[in-house]
This record gives sequence, C-alpha cells and structure tokens, in this order.
Amino acid sequence: CGPCPPTAWGLQQEPDSGPGLGMVENVATFGIVQDVTFKNHVSTPTQIVPIRFPKLFASADDNTIRIWSDLDEKHKMIYPKNQRCMVSAMTYIPALDVLVTGEVDITLKVYSDKLMLLDTFPADERVTGMVYIPQLDVVVTSGMDGAKVRMFRKTRNRRAVSVGSYEYHYEFPVLKLLGPDVPCQRVFTNVAHKLILIASSDQMWAYDFSYDLVATVKDPHPKPLTCVALHYKTKLESLVLTGGEDGTVKLWTLSQKFEPAPLNFIVTDPRRAAQRIKTGSRSRAGMGREQAVL
Repeated sequence: CGPCPPTAWGLQQEPDSGPGLGMVENVATFGIVQDVTFKNHVSTPTQIVPIRFPKLFASADDNTIRIWSDLDEKHKMIYPKNQRCMVSAMTYIPALDVLVTGEVDITLKVYSDKLMLLDTFPADERVTGMVYIPQLDVVVTSGMDGAKVRMFRKTRNRRAVSVGSYEYHYEFPVLKLLGPDVPCQRVFTNVAHKLILIASSDQMWAYDFSYDLVATVKDPHPKPLTCVALHYKTKLESLVLTGGEDGTVKLWTLSQKFEPAPLNFIVTDPRRAAQRIKTGSRSRAGMGREQAVL
C-alpha cells in the first residue's frame, strides 16, 4: 500500500476545575450494586486481577494468594510464616490459564489455576508492576531497573511430573527494554488505543504497540507521583489520571491526531487517478495512493 499518514500523539494537562467546580452531576443511567463480600482475607489485599470463568478473580495479601469464584474462595496458597508481603505484582494469562506474580524475593513465579507452583524465574530486580497484552502476547513489567517487555511461552521441556494439564515448563525471556534505566512504579495498557503507559516517581512515558515512544511528561507533579491510571475516552484520546504527594490529582489527555500526508505519490495508473480526483474520492491519508498531475 502507499505511504500511511504519520501520527502525532500529545499529552497535555486538562484545565483546573477551580474552586466550586469540583462537583460533577451524576447523569448516568447505569447503577452499581454490591453483589458479594469476600471476607477470607485476614490482612490487607494488595493485588487483584480478574481471571477466566467459571472462576472470577485472584487476590493476594501479606501471606496468601487466593482464587475465587463468584460465590466463595476456590483455592488458596499460603506462604511460610517467615515470608510476608510476598507479591508485589500480578497478572493473568488467559490463553495458558496461568497466574504470573512478581515477588519480593526477586523472582517471577507461575501458578496453575489451582495455585500449584509451576515455574520460578530470577527477576534481577523487584518487580513493581505487571500487565499482560494479549494482542502482542507479551508481559510488560516495571521495576527498579525500568520497564521490560517479556515473552511468556511454553517450552518443549516436559515436566518430570505433570501438574494437571500443565505438561511443559515455561520460559520468560526479556525481549526489549522500555524507557530509561530508572526505577518505575507502575505499568498500564490501553488495548483500544494500543498504548503502554509507564510511570516513575517523576516522569511518565507512553509507547505504542510497536514500542515507539509517542509521548512523555517530566515532573507531572511538584512532588513524587503516588498513583497513576489510564482510561479510554474517545477513539483518538486516552485519559491519564495522576496523584502526587502534593495532595492533588491531575487529569491529562493523551491524544492522537492524524497529519496530512505529503502529496508526492507516484502515478501508477493515470486514468484511475484522474477518476479518483473527478469523483472526489480520498483516502484517510489525503489524496490516496495515486495523484494525477494534469
């Protein structure tokens, strides 16, 4: 195909609401109702991820990982008493039905759907965030050495003893580094816009699914960042919300704008090109592949 239009992303802060403008009228027709309260955790849950039905989600607290259905706890894994606050990040890979965790003993661990330990990998750093991107079939992790793109895949090495349907071992190699080699707190993804957002204490980076840097912001708050969230807004815009130690929450718009393509296309069929101009047919990139010089 002909040249595609270049895209430009911009990350800008939305205007301050100002005094008296912080209240937003609730005009939505949706409602939220609490269905079930899960009470089995004896300490504060720190990680939670949805998993495939008929199970519902997995959660972790100071000394346990649990898998739940919509009614009650289904499986539980308890750490030894001398190990607490073990899970620092967690994600779920539906295609393989495995739970992947980053743990404070500087390892990455893989658990079955019944929380049986399948594999352990050295992490070289404490992992602070983790997200699985199904379109790329990769896991992006954040940690003290920056963000890393990892390929999680099954190997040809059979287990000495099969664990249910988990017959083979896995591997978790690093494919690519994202961003500078600085401590990163969180990593998020917006599947609709094919974006990856990485945040440190004083900077944010946005990458597309080709791992190209599309936007960055330095010092979003006068004091360190404490929390970040990425949210869909429109087809060409994402919302980024940041909270900082300065006691404020800021709203940013990450927007994608298509720029007109240069009109320097080669005429491969003048009659077809002339017909396109006559009928006013245009591609999204501008005049299309061909442009007749009359």
